[in-house]
Amino acid sequence: MNGIKRITFHHSGDPKPFTTTDFTETAQHLEFVRSYHRSRNFQDIGYHFAIDRAGRVWQLRSLLHQGQHVRSNNEHNLGVVVLGNFDQQPMSPAQRDKVKIFAALLRKQYALPVARVCTHQEIVATGCPGRGMQSYMAELRKKRLI
Repeated sequence: MNGIKRITFHHSGDPKPFTTTDFTETAQHLEFVRSYHRSRNFQDIGYHFAIDRAGRVWQLRSLLHQGQHVRSNNEHNLGVVVLGNFDQQPMSPAQRDKVKIFAALLRKQYALPVARVCTHQEIVATGCPGRGMQSYMAELRKKRLI
């Protein structure tokens, strides 16, 4: 990575809503995502962290290695995926709380301005992170809560 200059939030965008808070089922789902990414010739899962429906943070990829989560914009970019499809379902209350806390923690840790905490669609044309999460992230930045 050679330094972090941006943090990008995503949703997993699963075809059907991801609703489990079970640890084992979540771990299995993350391994499915890892396998899918590797089948697309990614070196590993594309994201550095995930936030599950229970609000747990999972480290997925070493911060020593560049992620593969925003086409042509991965250099110095830390990727966080929030599990769910936020065009089809709301973020869980635990996810909302953890996104706010974790984004603020990462921003402070890497001394980044609020404007450097982005969503996928703010960098490239995509529907990610879904309407529900996009509006939440905009609200957090506007209120300077991250």
